[in-house]
Amino acid sequence: LELEPGHPIACHELGQLMFQRGDLAAASEFADAARPGTAMDPEIERLQTAIRIREAGGDDFASLEARAAASPDDPAARLELAAALAARDRHEDALGAYLQVVETAPEFDDQAARRAMLELFDVMGSDHDITRTFRAKLARLIFR
Repeated sequence: LELEPGHPIACHELGQLMFQRGDLAAASEFADAARPGTAMDPEIERLQTAIRIREAGGDDFASLEARAAASPDDPAARLELAAALAARDRHEDALGAYLQVVETAPEFDDQAARRAMLELFDVMGSDHDITRTFRAKLARLIFR
């Protein structure tokens, strides 16, 4: 990066490394510093999405879990729990919680559950088994 500031591959790789270490601020700085308009744009966007998902996770997981269990029909509680699960890389559980919201309150918060599922699909990748399984479940709900 000293020789070529904003080099998209270097920014992506360093951002990924910081993300894996849990340093979301540094990961975000590297992702934001990447020069746009290259073949790396989708990878940089995927990293930025993963950072947003991790940041949205909330700190008090136990209380989110208790709130969702106490109010199973509350889509806001279910969305918060799903976001916390996604932030902790419990993708299958998160997608299951998001799917419940899509099924019971599809329009809640401007279709937030469906949009969150699509973001998580993007982060995991189209070829991931969990992505394929939940993409099919989502499609069945939407197009029934």
